[in-house]
Amino acid sequence: MRKPIYRQAEMTSKNDIYNGESVEEYVAKAETSKQPIEGGAPIIFTARKDGVISEYNVRTDRFKLAQNAMDKVSATYRAKREDWIKSQETTNTTETTNTTETKQSA
Repeated sequence: MRKPIYRQAEMTSKNDIYNGESVEEYVAKAETSKQPIEGGAPIIFTARKDGVISEYNVRTDRFKLAQNAMDKVSATYRAKREDWIKSQETTNTTETTNTTETKQSA
């Protein structure tokens, strides 16, 4: 049995490698230029009296959250469909009145 020949994969594109700046350098630069610090993670802290946000609670039923979100989506689809049906009904009624008026005038 022959020994398999393994070939090393060639890189097809160049990786863009760069050295990032440290947090201390970034904050110092932001302070000297008097610009607000941008980026970072969203603040998920809530006051104790408000309780824990359900999106970040470990004990939350995630399926129920997803179901509520999909109910909102389906409600918007339903509303759009009802608007479309109403617009079709109004165009159909105007077309029938126009054809009956032209038949009576002839």
